[in-house]
Amino acid sequence: MLKGYVPIRRMCKRGSELGTNPPADARFGRLTNAFRHSACYWGERGEWYIVAAQHRDSESIDRSNFAVLLQKLGGESETVAVERASHWAVGWLEYLIVRPDNRKGLRIAIEAHSSYYDYPLLDESHHSELEFNEAWEFAESELKRFGDGWADAFGRAIEDEGCGYSTDQIWPAIEAAREALENPPPPPEPIDPNQLPLFPL
Repeated sequence: MLKGYVPIRRMCKRGSELGTNPPADARFGRLTNAFRHSACYWGERGEWYIVAAQHRDSESIDRSNFAVLLQKLGGESETVAVERASHWAVGWLEYLIVRPDNRKGLRIAIEAHSSYYDYPLLDESHHSELEFNEAWEFAESELKRFGDGWADAFGRAIEDEGCGYSTDQIWPAIEAAREALENPPPPPEPIDPNQLPLFPL
């Protein structure tokens, strides 16, 4: 083990919750204090740093930051990895880990964690796109049984309800769209041409 590095397995604290904990000191005098992660890790790369984690029930902010940070690190490589494991409570876990000698990668991760103090999102446009796509995928799973008209009904409901695209906000729109699809307005009565008013030519 390189001197000055704390193995990830020793960072697990009893009773901790899953997720990333922003470091207490933004100056980061030592890299050993940069990442104090609350997620337990028992993988094969025990000397690597956990710089982000997510699980099945993670909020969209955490999932977006995980994806953006992985992109900033250049994706998976010999010194950057995503390790996956099953979990009895949350289904699955993913750890974004960086090898200790990847100083550039650790600096990128440190800068990302430091930015959380000012704003919780690494990339607002990525987060917005993630929520938008997931909202439509979720709406499709709930409404597609009504046929092709579900998308128009959901789009109108989003505008009428004035709600956002986060999972906890789209339920009113889904319920409104379901109501509209289950109880469509009656078709207009046919027009009798004999009852049309006559206009002089």
